[in-house]
Amino acid sequence: MRAIAAKHRLDDAHAAHACALAAAKLVRMTAGVLEPRTGFAVAAYGFIEGSKTMPAALPPAAAKKPWYRFWE
Repeated sequence: MRAIAAKHRLDDAHAAHACALAAAKLVRMTAGVLEPRTGFAVAAYGFIEGSKTMPAALPPAAAKKPWYRFWE
């Protein structure tokens, strides 16, 4: 997920919104095929499994020290 988000220059929040929109589009596209209960069960299962496999948080970027404060 991080590679795709980086390719499209998305931060974490925008990547999460893109994933939610993609899921909504899939639900809408399959509305004529799946009955509502089955669709809900698939969405709930995907949400739970997705939260278990969420990528690890990135470490915070190290702040660059000014060149004139080399003793810190």
